[in-house]
Amino acid sequence: MDEEIEAAILQALEDEGVELRYLQENDPRRPGQLGRSMALRKTTGDGSSHSSNICSAVVKRYQGRQLALPFSEPLDLALAVRQRLLRAPPLADVRVEQGGELRLYSQPYCDAQKRQGKVLCKGCGVFYLEGNPMRTHVQNSKDSRCFSAEAAEYYLRSCQDGAASLAAATTVEGAKTLDPGFQAARDGDLDQMCHLVRNGWDVSRAVDRHGNTVVHWAAGGGHVEILRFLVSLRMDPCEPSAKHQNRCGLHWAARNGQVEACRFLLEQRSFVDVQTDGGDTPLMLAAWQGHIDCCAFLGEQRADLHHLNSWGCNAMHKAARMDGKHSSLEMLRFLLSHNVAASRANCNGHNALHKAAQFGSQEACQLLLEAGCRCREAMCQDRDRNSPSSLAFAAGHHSLAGELRHTEDLLWLTPAVYRDPGDHP
Repeated sequence: MDEEIEAAILQALEDEGVELRYLQENDPRRPGQLGRSMALRKTTGDGSSHSSNICSAVVKRYQGRQLALPFSEPLDLALAVRQRLLRAPPLADVRVEQGGELRLYSQPYCDAQKRQGKVLCKGCGVFYLEGNPMRTHVQNSKDSRCFSAEAAEYYLRSCQDGAASLAAATTVEGAKTLDPGFQAARDGDLDQMCHLVRNGWDVSRAVDRHGNTVVHWAAGGGHVEILRFLVSLRMDPCEPSAKHQNRCGLHWAARNGQVEACRFLLEQRSFVDVQTDGGDTPLMLAAWQGHIDCCAFLGEQRADLHHLNSWGCNAMHKAARMDGKHSSLEMLRFLLSHNVAASRANCNGHNALHKAAQFGSQEACQLLLEAGCRCREAMCQDRDRNSPSSLAFAAGHHSLAGELRHTEDLLWLTPAVYRDPGDHP
């Protein structure tokens, strides 16, 4: 495996115009070998499987020999090499650290971590056990990159069974592993549900592997008749899931934009601002997924549009990510029309503009700037001194980063010129 990874790195360097003959060791005892500073190193712990400083060594060697190289900084070369390595079969992921160091994650290594129940934090590049360990890490980390796209998606991930999401549509692979009763709740098949109950299926004790009940599946699919039948069996429509962030039926109905299911559950005395263990309300999940009608309905039911979750995020933080299935600028305009603060900073120092930049939504950034975020209060640095442009650049959205940096420069770096009213030009 080490030889495959090293070969992939050398091929990537060669594709970027690096002549490999300049990288070979001058020591006659090691003919044709790479310099010691360029050697691939295995790492220990729960981080990457390998690391390499070859990009820094290449730039230094070229500069020492006064040879032309398209990249003047190791970081630039490392970023270019990373793009090529991501297509290399032996590697599952590649990270670039300050100074151009490559942190490499081999596919067998990532598979082994997954078998241990660990997931990768794409912010710091360390594996953590799924569930509370990862959640605690993100919440307490001093590095705001840890609350990245992948980490945020982890918290708001759909309830899944296999590859299936808790929604009206499910993949075939997920359906093969799903209990028939849950399939009936997902598909709205009341006849099948009644048949199963008559034949002894204990619907009150049925839970999927994420701790979700049949009520959650029916709510997520918007099947009011199924919900009404389950309530007639004395099932609690407000019961939270045992594992999946303590979401209840109203959370799933709102997340999937099922207005009628939300209406029914509220009639069953569900609390309109019921919170998950991360502090998210049904309205926040609806805003994240871009369901304007559902947000409007919940607002009419006196849901708190300005609620903050455990990380200090409001509905605008969720909507500005623009990564939901039905995300749209209209969702942002809806929240702005209700005076939901776009410049409100969460515990990481991120406001809605930071989120839009981090997730690469150019249209959302433009809308937020036009809506009042073109100011120092909004275009500030987070707690780790990352500006919106820095977050966009780190996530690979370089064009957006350049546009935001230009605006930041105008706000922060251009000196103000004051003229006495009595002075003449």
